[in-house]
Amino acid sequence: MPPTPNNDRRTSSAFTLLEIIVVLAIMAVVLGLAIPFMGGILEENRYFGVANRLEIFAITARGAALQGSNSWQIIFYPDHFAVGPTPDGSNSFTPDSSYSIPSGLDYQIQPWPQTIWHSPTNDVWLFTKSGLSQPMSVRLTNSVNDSWLEFSFHPLTGQIYTNSYLIH
Repeated sequence: MPPTPNNDRRTSSAFTLLEIIVVLAIMAVVLGLAIPFMGGILEENRYFGVANRLEIFAITARGAALQGSNSWQIIFYPDHFAVGPTPDGSNSFTPDSSYSIPSGLDYQIQPWPQTIWHSPTNDVWLFTKSGLSQPMSVRLTNSVNDSWLEFSFHPLTGQIYTNSYLIH
């Protein structure tokens, strides 16, 4: 006798509408919790991006001064900083590269031996042919959310050796 189909039992491999709604609700809750966290990461990247770029400039200036016949310098302007060889008197400063401070961030510098932070106005950070530079500290701030990042550079290596921050 051939098998008879069982009409009482349905076999289906699809999801019910209720199961789909529950999964979507769980995903919405997880994303809702993750978005504020991601905003903090993006804000942190803005600060550390500036610090990393300035560190690259300092290491570049130090290396170029050691290898070449000129001292190099980083000039801190009110809204950006630039790196390049120190002019020899017959020409003006021509930057090799520059970096603009992202909008919404302000920065201040504290060159050694000063003890007061000040906003830059064409301040020069010199890297001599021996590779030495004066110790330099930089502070990035955002007055809207009271976030800040302070970092200091080692005078022998041009690398960041200390930092402290509070980023919201």
